[in-house]
Amino acid sequence: MISFFLIGSLSAFVAGAAQSSIGFGFSMIMAPCLMFVLEPVAVVPTILLVDVVNCILVTLRYRRHVHIRMVIPLTVGGILGVAAGIQVLTRVDPDTMRLLVGLLVLLFTVVLWSGWRRPVKETLWVTLPVGLASGFAGGTTSMSGPPVVLFMANQGHDQHLFRANLIAYFALIEIYAIANFGWAGALSRDIVSHSAVLIPSMLLGTGVGFLFGPRIPDKIFRSLIFAALLIIGTVLVVNSLLK
Repeated sequence: MISFFLIGSLSAFVAGAAQSSIGFGFSMIMAPCLMFVLEPVAVVPTILLVDVVNCILVTLRYRRHVHIRMVIPLTVGGILGVAAGIQVLTRVDPDTMRLLVGLLVLLFTVVLWSGWRRPVKETLWVTLPVGLASGFAGGTTSMSGPPVVLFMANQGHDQHLFRANLIAYFALIEIYAIANFGWAGALSRDIVSHSAVLIPSMLLGTGVGFLFGPRIPDKIFRSLIFAALLIIGTVLVVNSLLK
C-alpha cells in the first residue's frame, strides 16, 4: 500500500499538472506507473475515475472557450468509434493495430511539426469522423487522444481553445466509459478507494497546471504537444514490436 501511495500519488500529481497545462497526457503518464503497483485489470478504471475529475475541473476552468458544436459531434463519433474499435480488436492482432496507429501518429506529428497545416471548416461532417477515428484508436489501443489532438493541432487553435475543447471531449467520453464499467460491475470497492487516494495529489497537480499552463508561450505550447505525440507514437510502435 505504501508503494502504491508513493508511486500513484507522484504520477497523479505529474499527470494532473501535464493535462491541465497542455490538455492531454494523463493516461500516458499514469498507466505505466500504476502497472507497477496495481493489477492490470484495475489500471484503466482507476485512471478513469481520477482523470474524469481533472477533466471536469479543466472544462469548468476554460468553459468560455468550449465550442459545443465541435465537442458534441466529436463525442458521438468517439462513442461509436470505441464500439467499432473493440469489435476490430477481437478479430485483428492487437499488436498490428498498435503498430499501424503508432506509425500514423508519428507520420502526422512530424508533418504538422514541420509547419504544414491545412485547416478545414469544423462542420459536423468533419468533426464526427475525427471523433470516430479517436474512439476507434481508443478501442484498439486504449489511446484515444492522438487523432483528435492532431486534428486540433492542424486547425491552429490558440492554447485556450485547444485545451478547453479537447478536455471537454475527454470528460464526456470518460463519463460514458465509467458508466459502462459500472454497468459491467467492474468498479470494485478497491478500485474506487484507490482512486480516492490519488485524487488529492491529482488536484494539487491540476492547480499547478492552472497556474503555469496559461503562461506557456504558444510556440512552446505547440512544441510540447508534438513532443508528447511523438512519445505516444513511439511507445505504441515499440510495444507492438517487442511483443
